[in-house]
Amino acid sequence: ELAALVAEFDKQGNKMISCADFMVRFTTLGCEGRDAARLAQLEKQRIQTATAQTEAALKKKSLDDKLEIDESDLQFSEEDTNSALEKIRTLASNYDRSHPSAPSLQGFVGTD
Repeated sequence: ELAALVAEFDKQGNKMISCADFMVRFTTLGCEGRDAARLAQLEKQRIQTATAQTEAALKKKSLDDKLEIDESDLQFSEEDTNSALEKIRTLASNYDRSHPSAPSLQGFVGTD
């Protein structure tokens, strides 16, 4: 290994390595190595960011698709209406707004 280093850094061919030449080449190699590692990490981060954005967009689209109401789901009978209203009456009669665990009805204020 030493012979390979001497051959690499011996510019004059006298079997001696100049300290200045060695330090310049050593520093250059170190910078190149760090730059390569930094660029690899940056590219990896870009790929992860793009993947996360794609996954987030797909998830949002999936959730948006679930929110769409199908016209056929809006068909209901008078019996369905009466059943829903009876359930609401039962719950409303048991509602105590002064109870600590009672949910706020502020969201319903001012709505039509």
